Amino acid sequence: RFQTDDNAAGASTLANRSAAGFAVSSGGFRLDVGHVSDVIDSGDVVDYYGYGVGLTSFAEQSSGFGLPVGGFGTSADDTTIAPTVKLRYTAGDFTVAASYTDDATGGEEYQVGVGYNFGNYSAGIAIGNEDSTDFDFVVASFGGEIGALAFSILVADYDGNADTAYGLSVKYDIGAATDIRFVYSDNGTPGADETIAIGFRHSLGGGVSLRGGIGQNNAGNTVADLGVQFG
Repeated sequence: RFQTDDNAAGASTLANRSAAGFAVSSGGFRLDVGHVSDVIDSGDVVDYYGYGVGLTSFAEQSSGFGLPVGGFGTSADDTTIAPTVKLRYTAGDFTVAASYTDDATGGEEYQVGVGYNFGNYSAGIAIGNEDSTDFDFVVASFGGEIGALAFSILVADYDGNADTAYGLSVKYDIGAATDIRFVYSDNGTPGADETIAIGFRHSLGGGVSLRGGIGQNNAGNTVADLGVQFG
């Protein structure tokens, strides 16, 4: 993957690339190696992001959280990419996953988690340690669907945070092609504002959707976006 973006002045940034990731699966096992998501970012057991608001998902239920979460992205320098090994096993409605990441600063990070689906609901918990700071962290989520309403609740505690962080996101289908979304997030940092946002998504067909939202970020600034996403 190669990616370039327009900045606020309308100029294009230098195209960045992504390092490779590989996966192999057999039965209920799946092994991911390389530039891949860790347990928390993958969503295998915990819903970390919930129902994001906006074209760019500028507001999520984990916005501003301090947990060391790593996923797929781009960089101009492959040496800054933190390689990850993640193993997942699924048996029926039960999932267990573990990951190891060797980050770009020479530190190591471990995560392990379990998740369970029951009917229209799901629950999961993951714990981990970042050895460069010797910080432990834990995150848990619960979500489900009640008719046209879908919700996700997230709670996280990280040694680097003064207080427990928590978030909530909701999606409500107002039609076959349109839903409205709401996000609330408190990252547990003293002096930081809560992230609050509302938005919508409307399917235009063929994998194309119109998305937008408006809200407040944890710096107290009003943010908004609107646009069309393909695929």
